[in-house]
Amino acid sequence: MQYLLYCIFENSRRRLESLHGVDDPRVFFVTGSHLTAAVSRLNSPALSLDVSHILAYEKVIASLHRERTVIPMRYGCLFEKEAQIVRLLGERHQEYGTLLRELEGCVEMGIRILPTEVLLTIPAPSLYSSRLSSDYSSGKAYLARKRDRYAAMDQMSLQHARIVEKIRRTLAGLFVRSTSEFSSWGGSPAQSLCFLVTRNSVARFKKAFRHNYADDSTRLLLTGPWPPYNFVTASNGSPALKEIIPGRPLPPWIV
Repeated sequence: MQYLLYCIFENSRRRLESLHGVDDPRVFFVTGSHLTAAVSRLNSPALSLDVSHILAYEKVIASLHRERTVIPMRYGCLFEKEAQIVRLLGERHQEYGTLLRELEGCVEMGIRILPTEVLLTIPAPSLYSSRLSSDYSSGKAYLARKRDRYAAMDQMSLQHARIVEKIRRTLAGLFVRSTSEFSSWGGSPAQSLCFLVTRNSVARFKKAFRHNYADDSTRLLLTGPWPPYNFVTASNGSPALKEIIPGRPLPPWIV
């Protein structure tokens, strides 16, 4: 028997929801050192990256996060025994407690800077044409496409840096912390900004975004609120977010 860990939160007298997890077993709760872990038994011998499983995992975390502050765990965080989960809560209760206080009352909002039309119209370079030609002209065409695409990407990086600075400046005072990373959108590079926002500031954050960028030519996509996936860090302090489905932040993270 294996146990799948979803998230960790502080003990509370608040009623815990009846939830079903990956492969439909009921979610139950393991407590230790003033912390609670949401867990389900794993019916399958191995945990797959099936989209329905990942979304079921995300749904459990989102449901619990609606009522409390949680630390979302990496999808695939498995234990052989409940006692191992209790030991984890005991060994890392100070670290988890500190992180929960930092995340208290906050959600994550995301802004994705989508690739520019110029970059989207430049195909990724390929050494092979549809006729598998390898003559000199095909080589020149390949190098030209590669040069044009890299030039467009360099231009996009400079443009993104200016956009990021402008976004952070226009939304100043409406978020606690922010982070950014490059990701992919339709096979082209895109930049994602994540903002840690207090729950009572979400409406103002959205309003400020719409006010400043509703008619802007920049291709921006606003998402959230989410559990604070990008503001949970691994024990070495490095960011732990890994997107599995393009366009959606999905559980990643500690341990």
